[in-house]
Amino acid sequence: QDEPYYNICSNLVSEGKLPYLDFFYQHMPLMVYFYSMNFAEGLASLIVGKIISVILLFLTGIVISEFLKIVNIKKSYILLFLILYFFNSFLLDWLTIIRVYSISTILFVLALLSFYKVCVDDFRASSLFVTGFLFSLTSLSKIVFAGNLILLVLFLILFYRKIFTFKSVIY
Repeated sequence: QDEPYYNICSNLVSEGKLPYLDFFYQHMPLMVYFYSMNFAEGLASLIVGKIISVILLFLTGIVISEFLKIVNIKKSYILLFLILYFFNSFLLDWLTIIRVYSISTILFVLALLSFYKVCVDDFRASSLFVTGFLFSLTSLSKIVFAGNLILLVLFLILFYRKIFTFKSVIY
């Protein structure tokens, strides 16, 4: 497992060291800064990191179920989603360990929710800023998500003037 390595890297960040410069770190930097808060509060352990990952797993499920309510999905389907989500062996295996997956997943879901709200309800500059910021944080957690930020910018360039007609297509 990589958890002890990530834990040590988070500890080094909490001591003021910089990833890439003061120690070897092969991933995007958001995760070690996020988990370094444990060490700053004196909660340095693998158990606390796992608890934070589990909390992020549950928050992601709640955010997705709230999104399903926004788009008027039946309550029985939302309940089925929650059952499948929380008993999915892949999620329980990958999102409950101290790695980047739990952070990047919740940030990506929040970015998609914000993007949906921009397209459907609220096309303001501040809402666009929040959407772009969430996509940027997602990219800082896992570089694979940087492509989504590029797609967001392309979408806005191509559909800026048609956004309100896009709203009618969704409904």
